Amino acid sequence: TYSAVISACEKAARWKTALQVLSQMQTRQIVSDSIVYNATISACEKCHQGTWALKLLEHMQIANVTPDRVTYCAVISACEKGQQWECALSQLTSMKAQTLLPDVVAYSATISACEKGNCWHSALQLFQEMQCCRITPNVISYNAAISACEKGKRWEIALVLFTGMRQGAIVPSIVTYSALVSAL
Repeated sequence: TYSAVISACEKAARWKTALQVLSQMQTRQIVSDSIVYNATISACEKCHQGTWALKLLEHMQIANVTPDRVTYCAVISACEKGQQWECALSQLTSMKAQTLLPDVVAYSATISACEKGNCWHSALQLFQEMQCCRITPNVISYNAAISACEKGKRWEIALVLFTGMRQGAIVPSIVTYSALVSAL
């Protein structure tokens, strides 16, 4: 089936082939569902194709296919990998507007996007918002927030985050220690 081919393209990070298969489906008037779109968007995400992921989200909405949490997480991750922090932030906002509750993946990817875009203040704000929403940060969330502190020259906050991480029984990774040392 077309869905299986697109899923295989996603796993193989063959975003162009996934787009071609989706296009063939549309040419043949085969209805695409959120699973097909999500797999195609994920293929784009794996290859740092944020712009294409955003185009697919737009096309999905035009086709009256409702984006779900997986859709938004994949688009946000694609924006993060494509170094499009404003788009990641915008998609997190859109996700909330659609009454889809962001999860740790959505927040972590958006925090990471802001960190990579040197928007440390937004990254830290999102980290705090995440906790206010009772979403438990994971090592990826902490790493991105600590890296944001490094870029913002906020070593004191980096130490507070590291301490909170340890108190929350989250095991630091080599990335954590590297970001912490760089922040100091």
